[in-house]
Amino acid sequence: MDDTQIIEAVRFRASNPRRRTDQSDTSRTAAASPASSYQISEAERSLGFPLPELLKKLLQEVGNGGYGPGYGLIGTPGGFSDDLGNSFVSLYEAFASKDPDDPAWDWPTGLVPICHWGCAICSCVDCLHDNGMYVWDPNVWEAGQSPKIAIRALSRDLRSWLAAWSNDTDLWTEMYSAEGLQ
Repeated sequence: MDDTQIIEAVRFRASNPRRRTDQSDTSRTAAASPASSYQISEAERSLGFPLPELLKKLLQEVGNGGYGPGYGLIGTPGGFSDDLGNSFVSLYEAFASKDPDDPAWDWPTGLVPICHWGCAICSCVDCLHDNGMYVWDPNVWEAGQSPKIAIRALSRDLRSWLAAWSNDTDLWTEMYSAEGLQ
């Protein structure tokens, strides 16, 4: 699938409230209004690096989050947020900040949490290298350890991750199976 096909497939699934997210049976969400060019450029300015083109197109053409895997894609400030009200910018800024009480804390530069699954688990995209997808599962991490212990590379990049979701692949099961990991 190319970007246009992925966007159309995501838009189609997101248009159905019962299929808009993987959690639609327990938590119905509305997709946020599309992000403006200004919101995208401000998010990139705040992050200090560009977002993947496909993610920008989705945010501007389908909506600023509220649809997709898990509880849905997290948007820019002003868009759909996680359960604590965070945009992907505020999550990244919090994760990328040094913690004076935990000197081992060292979040990978460019790894942006874009999807919330519950229990603080996030899917993240590597914006600086290959748009690879990762899972952050802090339930296997303890203070004093590098967060990298709880970050696992998935076998998908952003494009194939979104294409799989739009074709009803159970990404949660895949994420926690040997096949889903690199």
